[in-house]
Amino acid sequence: MGLKIVHDGSNTGDAQENCCMCRKPTRWWWGTGALNVALCPECAKTTKASELPTKEAWFEKERKLNPTLARRTFGW
Repeated sequence: MGLKIVHDGSNTGDAQENCCMCRKPTRWWWGTGALNVALCPECAKTTKASELPTKEAWFEKERKLNPTLARRTFGW
């Protein structure tokens, strides 16, 4: 069945976040609060909620994979 995800309301051309699982740019999100992460429709079909990272773990992964962008964009 898959996880229920919600579109962020952005338009074509707006910035996108990387999916927390595959890193594909997406405008779709799953969860709330500390569990609110970007999740593309393809990954939502096959991923279990228990497999998703927390928001902080997802941010940490993105910081490690792209430290220059993280510092420039977010001041991390």
